[in-house]
Amino acid sequence: MNKAATKTSNDPISLDTKKVSSNKRKTQKEKALEAFIQVGESGFYQIPAYKTFSTTCLHTVVSNFQKEGIMFARKTIMHRNSDGGETPFTLYWLKDEEAISKALDRINILRIQRSQPPYLGRHPFLINSLTA
Repeated sequence: MNKAATKTSNDPISLDTKKVSSNKRKTQKEKALEAFIQVGESGFYQIPAYKTFSTTCLHTVVSNFQKEGIMFARKTIMHRNSDGGETPFTLYWLKDEEAISKALDRINILRIQRSQPPYLGRHPFLINSLTA
């Protein structure tokens, strides 16, 4: 005996298996790279990274970008906890002009894939080279 095929429902609460196009949504990679470009050398450590671009594993995000050739500088900082204690975190920022340029290239590749215009954000390292 054959089972009947599953039908989609007009009920908005039902689990519809049709893929919804997320063509206009930024990817996590795009959000993270834009955030790193915008903060410059102030960088991110785990807590503000989670608040800004919702990552729970900042070291993995940075590692994956480095595998793509986008290099990061880093240093250990101390974060004061609500109870007054301190916890060490690694602070990451885009290493240099080359890293920023590669990050911008990667953002724009992701934007092209979403049929979006190029990213127009600026970074302090690039202002002189863009206006020269």
